Amino acid sequence: MYDAAFAQDVATAWQVEAQAPLVTSSGSGRVFEIRLTPRLSARLKFYPKAQAERVAARARWQEALADTGFACPWPQRTRNGDLVVHLKQTPSVAVMEQAIQGQPVQIPEDPDAALKTYGNLAALLADFHLTAESIAPLPYPAKPDPDRQYNPDAAIAYFEGLGQTEVAQLLCRIAGELQNACDDTSVRLGNLNLSETLDSHDTLYLTEMDAAGTGDPIRDLSQILALENDPDRLGPVFEVICQSYESGGILLKDRDKVSILCGAIGHNVDIFQRSGCDNPIDQTQPAARILAASALLSSL
Repeated sequence: MYDAAFAQDVATAWQVEAQAPLVTSSGSGRVFEIRLTPRLSARLKFYPKAQAERVAARARWQEALADTGFACPWPQRTRNGDLVVHLKQTPSVAVMEQAIQGQPVQIPEDPDAALKTYGNLAALLADFHLTAESIAPLPYPAKPDPDRQYNPDAAIAYFEGLGQTEVAQLLCRIAGELQNACDDTSVRLGNLNLSETLDSHDTLYLTEMDAAGTGDPIRDLSQILALENDPDRLGPVFEVICQSYESGGILLKDRDKVSILCGAIGHNVDIFQRSGCDNPIDQTQPAARILAASALLSSL
């Protein structure tokens, strides 16, 4: 059903004569790239009809976000002025949005270049959080990211079982910090997907908003810090993330910095739990990153 011919037919609702739509994603949110002109393309996205209310709310919100000039794709309205098309042929809804031409963001190997990239990502999130707060809030929570759900009790027991007593003690000491520092009333991105964060002519664009909703925006910063794999570089990366975010206009309190570090620790706990850690070498890096983050935590 979800083939190029079907996408081509659906695209006519936007008065688009699509030629050979290209499948770019085959998941639950199927995506086709629609070439409008030699230089201009759009993305036609399909979602289950059960998600129609959430998809429509997000499309309205994303349009308001793009109208402010924030670097994200513009949702396209149909010839009837609708943002969402309810399909009769299949239990799905469709939306179309501007396609940003650019390269996925990658963290460079060079330390100085990596710090610049981390800073740019933090500045982009500051812009996103400030702009999102200035428009109507999303009426639903951000989708949980299962890879970064921090369960202190399970984590502590897991590390004790591995004989990693120092890590277990550190996790025990900070077990309550995430909950105490949490602010779930603001808007957060929910999932920072670097493959969907594009660098186009030296401007970073957030091109994936599917997980956005209400939540603690500081946890978005944890996702950036969790990208750093070198324990020795964790301190400089943490510093540049905080500085760049604050330069974007949002002051970080000490409890916010605690939340950033605890979120990054939780991510590395998940690496342990998901990998099984049968190889002692596999245990070394996540544990070292946890200890490095905990040392930064102790310095706050």
